[in-house]
Amino acid sequence: MLCILDSKDPTGQQGDYYLLTYCKAKHLKKWHFALTVSATCIIIALVGVAINHFIVEKKDNSTTITSQVPTTISSAPPEPTITQTNPNELNVGDVKKVLKALKKAMFGPANWRDLGLSLGLIVTTLDTIGKTNGDANDYLEKTIQKWLKKEDQVKETTWQILKEAVKSTGDKAAAERIPLH
Repeated sequence: MLCILDSKDPTGQQGDYYLLTYCKAKHLKKWHFALTVSATCIIIALVGVAINHFIVEKKDNSTTITSQVPTTISSAPPEPTITQTNPNELNVGDVKKVLKALKKAMFGPANWRDLGLSLGLIVTTLDTIGKTNGDANDYLEKTIQKWLKKEDQVKETTWQILKEAVKSTGDKAAAERIPLH
């Protein structure tokens, strides 16, 4: 629906364009109605998307939605959460105790990678540990930390699991010297 512009003004002046009166009366009203309906449809669609986003976000969080603005800013990493279901289970606070037991059992830190795999850590995690600056002792400590944090496929962190993992690296003598506390 086009409106026709005419260069002849009824007053006789040349060069001025004007809308013919029938265009104003019929076509503009139809365009106005069409634009109003289109805008209403777009608004309804956007509201639907916003509601859907809110519902999906609430379902993903499975809790009430709270403000995302932190109350305090800290550069320190969050403290690890220690949840023990088994009273014999070790936690992140036992890193030094585990390293001391491995050293006393004469477990060679050079086998840190095999130990990590046996404890349930995945290859990419161990690759990341191996790319850090340090020596075998540092890598063993980081491996034990990740194990005690139950990262990757770690299910349990007990002395028995550690003993079996050391044994699976081929160091049966060291495994026998690890106490079950």
